[in-house]
Amino acid sequence: MSDLSQALDQMRSFIQQGEFAKAEKIGLSVYKHHKNDVALNKGLALAINFQDRAQEACMYFTKACQLDENDVDAHYNLATLCLMLGHYKKAEKTFVTLLAKGQKQAQIYQNYINVLLKQKKKEQALTIFAEAFDLYPDHYEIGSLYVAAYEEVNQLEDAWAILEKLPPSGLRHLMEARLYRREKKIDQALDAILQCDENKLDSSVLAEFYLERGLIQDKAEKYEDAFASFNTSNQQMAKQSTHTRLNPQGFIEDLDRLKAIYQRSPVRKDIPTEGKRVAFFVGFPRSGTTLMEQMLKSHSKIVTTDEKSPFEYLIQQERKGRTLQQIWDEWREKDLRWQRIRFWQIVDEFGFHVDKDGLLVDKLPLNIVWAPFIRLLFPGCPLIVAYRDPRDVCLSAFIQKFSLNNAMANFLDWNQTGQTYDQVMSVWEVAKDTLGGKYLEYRYEDLIDEFEQTIKQVIDYLGLSFEEGIYEYRKLTQQRDVNTPSYREVINPLNKDAIKRYKNYPDQIDQISPYIQKWVAKFGYNKQA
Repeated sequence: MSDLSQALDQMRSFIQQGEFAKAEKIGLSVYKHHKNDVALNKGLALAINFQDRAQEACMYFTKACQLDENDVDAHYNLATLCLMLGHYKKAEKTFVTLLAKGQKQAQIYQNYINVLLKQKKKEQALTIFAEAFDLYPDHYEIGSLYVAAYEEVNQLEDAWAILEKLPPSGLRHLMEARLYRREKKIDQALDAILQCDENKLDSSVLAEFYLERGLIQDKAEKYEDAFASFNTSNQQMAKQSTHTRLNPQGFIEDLDRLKAIYQRSPVRKDIPTEGKRVAFFVGFPRSGTTLMEQMLKSHSKIVTTDEKSPFEYLIQQERKGRTLQQIWDEWREKDLRWQRIRFWQIVDEFGFHVDKDGLLVDKLPLNIVWAPFIRLLFPGCPLIVAYRDPRDVCLSAFIQKFSLNNAMANFLDWNQTGQTYDQVMSVWEVAKDTLGGKYLEYRYEDLIDEFEQTIKQVIDYLGLSFEEGIYEYRKLTQQRDVNTPSYREVINPLNKDAIKRYKNYPDQIDQISPYIQKWVAKFGYNKQA
């Protein structure tokens, strides 16, 4: 048996066992001499993707597709990853290639339509939807995708028009319930959701069903029932294969390591770097960062990243084969010119164009735990930190349907949600004392109550002049694709619906108070209880 065949067999075995890092190591050990082998590139892509490094996996799938234009599996995986990463043009091109080769499976149509909708190519999506529906009239996923697409952008009449074409089923009742809830017809929503027989629903939609039931029960002020539904939804999410491949504890262990590193050594107080300007926007998930981001994006000089963080990708690359302590020591001792060049290369690869006099805002909430690394890379760069009442944050994180990764998987358990908040903020508490230079903190509630004062404070901190166009952020947001769970909230007028929602769940909040109460007090929210 050749070294390549042996390596491929070992990789398959390790992948089946869930030992993805070992599979990657085996693949890389023979890659230099077999880099043009399709199976090896596909195997490495799978092993890397299962480690939550989709961007790198995409490169290996791209190589496999270049080596074999007829490898359907490689093309499908590449297109799907590009869709997930927001590389919509590349995803669209690859799906078109698959369809042209006669690959007209329902899943390909479903994802292709999704790509078109993400790019606001509504008319083209309608055409493909009609073609797909002719082939698969009983395929509810395609139908529900289209209903959801209209629902997400508040075109509820169009959503109803598509829904009425679908035959009765539990999934149709689920979609009806969601539309009624969106129209604030809660009694009808309750009736519709009760017509769903959960025992007859496919396991792939059970998490969505329980989440929707919880949201409706919440609006109906049936809070105990609502929380039970949210909890069951998360339990269903935890059973899915994507979750079983994740390592939530690995994220927590990283927090412990980062905290220990920051306690030992401060950031160097270097002078700011020259060249294009970059700022970083961090916080805890569900702290209202998407709302602020869309306001910032309405400024003519600002480009934001929609949670496709170039820094996150850079640090993932840096971590290959090295410990956090090793990276920290190197970054503190060496000139990071190459890393800065690589950062801006990633910005270009992600499709973000920043003018010479513009400002990139790299926004990813959980980059808050990397703040000292960020300041080593870009000394003196602006750093915006968003806060929100920890009780509302934890509740919102627990009931939000995230794309799961090692960090977000911690929000599937209520107690773990509270513990994760505590641990992230504990890292930040240590980290901020090590930073060279200032940072700006603001509260979500202040943005709602004192919009103009808060947004002007942020714009001024970024060194820019205020523009009247920021007042039109809602109109501009409706014309964009917002790749976060907060889209619907952002395009609605500012309101206080999401403030103090935790008061409806006093027993549950008491359960996690040992983890978050000190932060409630520290951030000044105990005075508003």
